[in-house]
Amino acid sequence: MLEAIGGDCETAVGGLAVVENNNLKLGGNMARIITFREAVNEALLQEMERDPKVIAMGEDVIGGSGAKGEMDAWGGPFGFTKGLYGKFGDRIMDTPITESAFIGAAVGAAVCGMRPVAELMYIDFMGVCFDPVSYTHLTL
Repeated sequence: MLEAIGGDCETAVGGLAVVENNNLKLGGNMARIITFREAVNEALLQEMERDPKVIAMGEDVIGGSGAKGEMDAWGGPFGFTKGLYGKFGDRIMDTPITESAFIGAAVGAAVCGMRPVAELMYIDFMGVCFDPVSYTHLTL
């Protein structure tokens, strides 16, 4: 992975990095190499295990979990919620294609003490979400 920035691992991090078995070793400390999607998925898993007030919502975040097995569930358009529906059930919510509505629901849930994570498919849809954030949340 570090080779892609134009050098080998040792020169890329000042001679202190070595990659062994897909683990990055920095100055004697180990760091795993995982994708951004895997890191977000793992963070959601850890927080949902730790705090029962954490919920996740968005379009297709369950993504096929009603199919035959967990392998069929893709966890949303980018896989951030893959595997979470089987563990947390109703704390993972598929929403209709109404970005403004579920962002508003997330704002309301936060006001009521929940810790919502709302997944928007693409940043292009963020513009329609400013109303519930600015007109509802900022007036509280």
